[in-house]
Amino acid sequence: MNLILCCTPLQVLIARKIIELHPNEQFFGVMFGGVWDKKRTLYASKLAEACNGSMNIDTGKDLKGFDSLKLMRQLKNKITYKSFDKVFLANLNSLWLQTYLSHVSFKALYTFDDGSDNIFPYPNLLREPDTFKYKLIKAFIGDRYSAVSYTHL
Repeated sequence: MNLILCCTPLQVLIARKIIELHPNEQFFGVMFGGVWDKKRTLYASKLAEACNGSMNIDTGKDLKGFDSLKLMRQLKNKITYKSFDKVFLANLNSLWLQTYLSHVSFKALYTFDDGSDNIFPYPNLLREPDTFKYKLIKAFIGDRYSAVSYTHL
């Protein structure tokens, strides 16, 4: 089984195309989001329709500080499938996705470009804060990966 991780409606549309390109493979889809309005809920259901299994993860819209960290730490308890052949994702620098991937095993990682970095003058695809506080947070939530470490997989 393959894993596909999405954070935006556009990523869901791209994910559905990726799934179409692998007709003989099964996919488990995960939609992350802090605001579950009609649009996000609709696209989460579109992802679920294309997959053999799926789940939505609420990243908490207004959470701050330790509440957000506790929610991230609890993420590992929500993971039902723990082993995948391939993982597909766009957000290499998402702490939520890194945390999720830290609690599963996989054989291959594939990234897809949703074009979001083309909008910003200083793309942050492989940038992460290099502070003690950030490293401490990553250790607390059990995050084994960084955006740069993905490039070496």
